[in-house]
Amino acid sequence: MTHLAQNYGYVDYETFARAFKSRFHIAPSAVRKDRFVPHGCLQRWEPQVPAHRATTSISGGLVGKEAFVLCGLPFFIELGEKSFHKHWASFMHVQDRMNLGGSDDTAFHQFSAWNDDAELHGLSVLCARRVAEHSTQPPIFTLRTVPAADYVVFRHEGGPKDLALTYQYIYGQWFATHDLKASLCWEFQRYPGNGDLIEIHIPIALV
Repeated sequence: MTHLAQNYGYVDYETFARAFKSRFHIAPSAVRKDRFVPHGCLQRWEPQVPAHRATTSISGGLVGKEAFVLCGLPFFIELGEKSFHKHWASFMHVQDRMNLGGSDDTAFHQFSAWNDDAELHGLSVLCARRVAEHSTQPPIFTLRTVPAADYVVFRHEGGPKDLALTYQYIYGQWFATHDLKASLCWEFQRYPGNGDLIEIHIPIALV
């Protein structure tokens, strides 16, 4: 499968698997296991720049970040679940109880993580804000230390409406044409404004 992925322009199988899942909402390993072919797989599909980005290229910038701490509410997102609205509504109802502890980053964050085989099931999500490293929080909240890492950062404008299309482009075309690969089973989104701008942070490794 690695050779097949590389033949189609992907730097590794993991990038191919993410692009496949983003496009067809099922992991390639599930197709191999169940011999179920999702609609559209029989048609040749080439990654395209999303229509809402046709005149504005999505460029990824490399950024190094030190470790930091997020505080929030954890949720599990089932495979195929497309809306995170109810999870964020639950978090927004209680987020004013947390102690930011003097953190200079007041933006909201969404941290997503998955196991190597979690593409078959779903992913864990933390709706959160950044807090000071040694701050004390009410027991309702979960603390997660995001390790120091190098990231490729994409700026998505327009809120969550077309976010899935941006992810299809990132994993289906951008990674396939750059000497970088997503190196870890997690990423996070940062919302620095009123929700119209989303910064997608994907930890990477040089190839």
